[in-house]
Amino acid sequence: MWIALIFSASFLSVTIFALLRGGLVERTGSIAVICASVASVPSEAFFETPEMGILAVDCALLAVFIYLMLRTDRFWPIWATAFQLVSVATHCAVIVQRDIVPPAYATFGMFWAYPVLASLAWGTFHYHSAKSNPNV
Repeated sequence: MWIALIFSASFLSVTIFALLRGGLVERTGSIAVICASVASVPSEAFFETPEMGILAVDCALLAVFIYLMLRTDRFWPIWATAFQLVSVATHCAVIVQRDIVPPAYATFGMFWAYPVLASLAWGTFHYHSAKSNPNV
């Protein structure tokens, strides 16, 4: 329960921060993360078999981060793309190796959301700081 509360607080804080203080790239990343989170909610994930619905959502989010990474001069999308790629790779590992225990699959599948959020927060902070103080 407390893990869900920590994630919810982190998620809301970072996405709202990016929406309010970020540039177009940060807002796009924030909206993509929000959409991916909302799209993952209807899933009845038990992580006993490969979660193809969540994999599809994670692949879509990865595609957005790849697009941002290739089309912008910002550094944070590189990190977000890397972390999201590891999240997708976790799903692929379960597809290949079916005897991965469900708690491990669930933990590793959700763990990578934190570094993605951290990348977005760092990018937003850096953008806002540079915008506020152009001499730095």
